[in-house]
Amino acid sequence: MSMLVRFHIPMVLFAAWLILAGCGSEGEGDRRLSRDGDTRPTVGVSLPGDGQKWHAGVHWWAEQAMAEHSEVDWLVQRAEHASEQAAQIDDMLKQGIDALIILALDEDTSLASVRHATDVDVYVVSVDRALHEPIADLFVTGDHAAFGRVSAEFIVQQLDFQGRVVILRGGPTAGDRMRYEAAMEVFGAHPGIEVLDTLPGEGDREQSAEAMRTALAEHDTIGAVWAGDDEMALGVEEAVLAAGRADEMLILGGGGMSQIVGRVKEQDPLFPATVAYSPAMMAVAVHLAVAEVLYDGDEQAVAAMIPAHLRLDAGDLLGLAEPRPTEQRRLILPVQLITQDNAADYHFPDSVY
Repeated sequence: MSMLVRFHIPMVLFAAWLILAGCGSEGEGDRRLSRDGDTRPTVGVSLPGDGQKWHAGVHWWAEQAMAEHSEVDWLVQRAEHASEQAAQIDDMLKQGIDALIILALDEDTSLASVRHATDVDVYVVSVDRALHEPIADLFVTGDHAAFGRVSAEFIVQQLDFQGRVVILRGGPTAGDRMRYEAAMEVFGAHPGIEVLDTLPGEGDREQSAEAMRTALAEHDTIGAVWAGDDEMALGVEEAVLAAGRADEMLILGGGGMSQIVGRVKEQDPLFPATVAYSPAMMAVAVHLAVAEVLYDGDEQAVAAMIPAHLRLDAGDLLGLAEPRPTEQRRLILPVQLITQDNAADYHFPDSVY
């Protein structure tokens, strides 16, 4: 099931904008004409449905960022399946867009559609999940390897280098593989850490609860659960509480879910920390796409709009939004361990994630 949303500004504001634009001189801040000569560019946004909480967070951050750019017409599509997403992108291209922002449902299905977009000079920003071919102009993602390493190091330290750990994996994606391999490298470097089980959580709360019930039945002592995702961590908690074993272990997820960050902030012993993998990366993609279509690749025009908790500065953005690069550029967002000391900086109670 698809959903199509258009964002635009009232004509009176548009007319005022045209007057101001006509009075300006060339230079910083000039609006860039779109491909067909229209002064109002259109940006397509292709997203998964909000079945996963993190994806719902992506939608929320996209809406916050798009609201800051009323000078752009936004064409937003959500898809439940990869083939539906590819068809939606093809439809956007027929309608006419100047840039495309995509969070792909898988690495392959939408490749032909994205390639077509670049062939007709549409600027493409890919977010979170890498396409199997680096055909996007810009790829915005988080550092999955650092995520796995930082979270595992925290667990090792909390267990004082001696303890038993259960691992839940998210699913068959490159990001999950990088997180898991980095975490296992850390655990393997400490002989006092025993990994009891690696179980499938699949990024789902119910599946994670079921997997954790299996682990609890098989192991009488567990010091920590590396859940790799905040939604899976909540499933783990459900099983642990039902078994009456909450005093025995800590749970470490990741992603920066508002509910979990709030509990870290309140010093909940089950959740002493989490790891930021913020859906706000979608806001970065939105702002940089606007920099390309409106400001001729001048990312400094939007630098102040980047969410502060992502810990990016103007220097991190240099050159990322320049039109038509010779190869895909990458912006890998730094990973932050969220503890009681800094949780307030990552807590967004109004967010759906």
